[in-house]
Amino acid sequence: MAAGPYGLLAQPDDGAGGAVRDVDVRIVVASVNTVVCMAMTVRPWDDDERAIARLAARWGVSKHAAILRAVREADERAEEVDILAVSQQGLARDAGLLERLGTV
Repeated sequence: MAAGPYGLLAQPDDGAGGAVRDVDVRIVVASVNTVVCMAMTVRPWDDDERAIARLAARWGVSKHAAILRAVREADERAEEVDILAVSQQGLARDAGLLERLGTV
């Protein structure tokens, strides 16, 4: 990872297996009391670009909106998986108690 003119620039060495060729992240802080704004340039590989275009067409939105929606949906699914895992751990841990209470 090298420093670019506006932030960090990540470039995988061989490009194999990476979803993004490089990312230029710009962080701007106007003042201590202001919300931090961040702009990001994403340069996907050709097959990822086609997938983004297909999602955008399927959802009837811009490619930018499709990327944001896909990221949000993936984040929600990951959170649901985390909640499910914690629930299953609790059920496994308290199985004897729940059985005695007659709730299982």
